[in-house]
Amino acid sequence: MNEDEAEFTKLMTAAQEYRKKKNYLKEISSLVKALDYDQKNYRVMVMIAMAYGQIGCAEDAVQYINEALAINPDYYKAYNSLGNVFRGKGELGKALECYESAIARFPDNFSIHYNRALTAMDLTLYPKAIESYEKAFTLNPSETIILKDLGDIYYRTQNYSKALEVLEKYLQSSADSPDANQIRTKIKTIQKKLSL
Repeated sequence: MNEDEAEFTKLMTAAQEYRKKKNYLKEISSLVKALDYDQKNYRVMVMIAMAYGQIGCAEDAVQYINEALAINPDYYKAYNSLGNVFRGKGELGKALECYESAIARFPDNFSIHYNRALTAMDLTLYPKAIESYEKAFTLNPSETIILKDLGDIYYRTQNYSKALEVLEKYLQSSADSPDANQIRTKIKTIQKKLSL
């Protein structure tokens, strides 16, 4: 390992430590210095953007993400991060656009579908939320929390039979979760609605 590589590695390690401590300004400082040693490292650019997003500097975050995408337009984390920046700012419409652009390029990415589902749900765009939650669950069935969210959407849209189905499935896989009793209560409520 040459001197530049060693310095880059040292700075990246420091940045990770700062992130763990939620000291985002020092993390940014270390990452920017690391970028001096590898100026085309789009991954580092996205990491800088994510740190800027944590401290509410969306414009700086967007700038670094756009630079990363100029270098590698196929880096899905950049699109996902851009959506997360807008989501953090409360610009849910822009966030949704980012996730949808990312899905067009990366249709089988769990994180992007999950973030699109959360955002669509916040915007009460339930059909989009259902579509993305179902796709995300297909891509990663171990993420059973998705079933709870799907059950909530189906309940809100009065599709009680589907709500019952997914909540029972969630309870089967998460019987020991802290919210199990709450889910059991909701299931009883749904069963009463269905028996009317």
